[in-house]
Amino acid sequence: MHQTWLDYGSSEHQLRQANASVRQCMTDMGTEFGIANYPDIVAEYLEGTVHSMAHRDRRQYLDPYALQVPGIHHIIDWGVKDSIEQFQSWPVWQRQAKTMLQFMHGRSHRELIADMMMKRAGTDIDGKALVEGASLTSLGCTRFAQWRWRTLHAACKDLMRIETAVVFVMSTVTNPSKELSLRNKAAADEIKAIAVDPTFWNTAKAL
Repeated sequence: MHQTWLDYGSSEHQLRQANASVRQCMTDMGTEFGIANYPDIVAEYLEGTVHSMAHRDRRQYLDPYALQVPGIHHIIDWGVKDSIEQFQSWPVWQRQAKTMLQFMHGRSHRELIADMMMKRAGTDIDGKALVEGASLTSLGCTRFAQWRWRTLHAACKDLMRIETAVVFVMSTVTNPSKELSLRNKAAADEIKAIAVDPTFWNTAKAL
């Protein structure tokens, strides 16, 4: 409103004329999404007074010709989110992905996996090649804690990058809690189970 005053002038007519030129309000889809439908407060603004909105005629808008337009990222995000949530396997896979990525996000865990790779490569040609190409950077992952646009894409890319190393190591683990240095036996067993489940990795590729 202050910027409009500076650009168009301070009279009520000039402010209303400026607001009438607004054709869309592109915003996030939180509280600010309601900006396009905000009631007309030009008179109150000029008077420097504040009135209750309870009895205001909601047909009178501050920007009478503005349309609500969510940002393109939010449109894509909701489209992808609503589509993927129709998959029956999504709730389980999402929980598993969070578990695996949060485990591999920790530097100490990455160091452990890298060390186990070195020790277990032995004379295995594929194992040696894997160790030579592995690094703490290549094993690093982002956290998959909350839904955001691109979050799923980043999570799946991380999983596909670490798949070979994680499967190589975890397939030799017989005592997850001890070998992964985790006090929570159930959590250690779950990480091992996720790692050796081909469906988990294939779902990441499909998504």
